[in-house]
Amino acid sequence: MNTLSCIIVDDEPLAIDLLERYVGRTPFLDLKGSFSSAIEAMQTIHSEHIDL
Repeated sequence: MNTLSCIIVDDEPLAIDLLERYVGRTPFLDLKGSFSSAIEAMQTIHSEHIDL
């Protein structure tokens, strides 16, 4: 099965935690980072291949 690289961007810490746990239990998702700021997320988007 192919994996999809993904990031999480949300300003709510509880939402980030919930999404991290979901992604951790989803075998076809590879979490590349979690961010509370879109600016921080853009740095990763520009430096790595992100699918989702």
